[in-house]
Amino acid sequence: MIKNKETLKYFIPLIFITLAVLGITYSHHNGLIIDCGREAYYPQEVLNGKVLYKDLFNIYGPFSYLFNALLYKIFGNNLNTLYMAGSICALGIISTLFFIAKRFLSTSFGFYLSCFALAIGVVPVYVFNYVYPYSFGMTYGLLACLVSMLAFTQFADKKNISALCFGMFFAGLAVCCKYEFVAFLLIIPYILFKTKPNLKTCMAGIFSLFAMPILCFGILFAQGLRVIDLIDALNIANVMAHTQTLNYFYVHSGIFFHKQTLGLIILTFLGFMFPFLIYTAPILFKNKLTNPVVNLILTYTGICLLFVFKVGSFYDLYAFTPCLLLLLVLINYKKLWKDLPLFVLVIGTFLISLKIFWGLILNSYGIYYLPLIIIAIFAMFKDKFNLKEIDYIGFFILVLAILIGVSNCKFYIAKNHTLTTQKGIIYVKEKHYQTTKKLFEYIEKNTQKDDKILILPEGMMINYLTDRKTDDFYNTLLPLYEETFGNEQIIEHFKKSMPEYVIFNSWDSSDYYFSIICKDYLFDFCNFVKKNYKEEIKLSGDFSYTIYKKK
Repeated sequence: MIKNKETLKYFIPLIFITLAVLGITYSHHNGLIIDCGREAYYPQEVLNGKVLYKDLFNIYGPFSYLFNALLYKIFGNNLNTLYMAGSICALGIISTLFFIAKRFLSTSFGFYLSCFALAIGVVPVYVFNYVYPYSFGMTYGLLACLVSMLAFTQFADKKNISALCFGMFFAGLAVCCKYEFVAFLLIIPYILFKTKPNLKTCMAGIFSLFAMPILCFGILFAQGLRVIDLIDALNIANVMAHTQTLNYFYVHSGIFFHKQTLGLIILTFLGFMFPFLIYTAPILFKNKLTNPVVNLILTYTGICLLFVFKVGSFYDLYAFTPCLLLLLVLINYKKLWKDLPLFVLVIGTFLISLKIFWGLILNSYGIYYLPLIIIAIFAMFKDKFNLKEIDYIGFFILVLAILIGVSNCKFYIAKNHTLTTQKGIIYVKEKHYQTTKKLFEYIEKNTQKDDKILILPEGMMINYLTDRKTDDFYNTLLPLYEETFGNEQIIEHFKKSMPEYVIFNSWDSSDYYFSIICKDYLFDFCNFVKKNYKEEIKLSGDFSYTIYKKK
């Protein structure tokens, strides 16, 4: 229970604002074609007895699919279950960020920072968000990391065994959500080294760490998963990790280094620091700038420059922040070595955000890490400023939040059509609406419940909403998957298990270099389909579907 009045003064409005935004954007966070369909379809198939890594091809951790399957079992197999689970998770992320910022900076800074997180993670309704993202493993794992970080901080402060176990448990849970969070575990040896807990405490912590991995994989093995299935999944993931198409995607997502990366980091650093330094000049040079009129002019000039530069829609603006964090870690290593809670925050943040080290982009993976990076950066300078000055810096972040939030509203406005099914409502753009509605009508009138429909390059959300099965393994064939498996292996698979229908859509896959399926890639498989299937109808428009039925 929160008893501090100062905390409640900021936390209660934050909760109301978050709930309001979640209410307004309810059922908008999703993707009709890419990624989000898997997040709805796989838990359903888990309930139907399918096994992750064995029957269902999966590159993420098992927790989110098992947990969402449990939610389906309790609350019903529909999108509302996922929307509510995602909304609660988003509320948890916003709230936990508030308390982390409050612990290391100030209560008001926590409010401003949380509003910033709200603007970049809840207001946007494309596949990168905190509510219904490209992978629930990402948001569940992020929340687990944040909770773990708070618990480890509590343990560092009070040496409370329950806090250690709590932190260990959620660290293990994070890894079960997304394997990339395994790097976060590297802070644990140093925590134990600095606190020197007794053997009983260490054993309790280790048991807590492995509790969720043992539970998740215990369930999978009880369902029929074999070690060889895991080895096969790891081998596929290894091949996929070395493909040129994935490399292309990661380079343009700020994950892999590129020859233009250094220039982008320098450019964005200068672009951000120019208005920021003007705005913060009154506190950075407080001994020299004593004229209140001059200070007021600098404050308003810094804010006005944010509007002039249109920073709300400049999604690359924060690309420099992971590199800046590393630089500050190297400069302040002595401080971090002595201050264990600060070490947990800063090093934990750095390890969590390794994926986007070479360029944090806001309309991509960057939304999950930037708020924590901001806290970590300013926490290293807390002793340089008083509370009033920290709040002054926080207000700058609030202005950024407003600008970004307003800019991100365009994604909400663009989703102005609803597709309603027994599984729930999904909002879509105008370009997708007409032909997808016709596709739903075609499937309802012309297919049987037990017909298998393969929608490519991806479209499992359509399978889920129309209650039609797709292939368990090759349910998506983006350019990445063609390079990983090869046309020959894919064709051999479908010779043995030919679906009743194959539907090609006009999704632009150029994030993976090649654009349109059958026109730019996967030629052999497309010829296989044309040879063994009859073209039934083409639903043409801004977004098209071509329907093939097995001969």
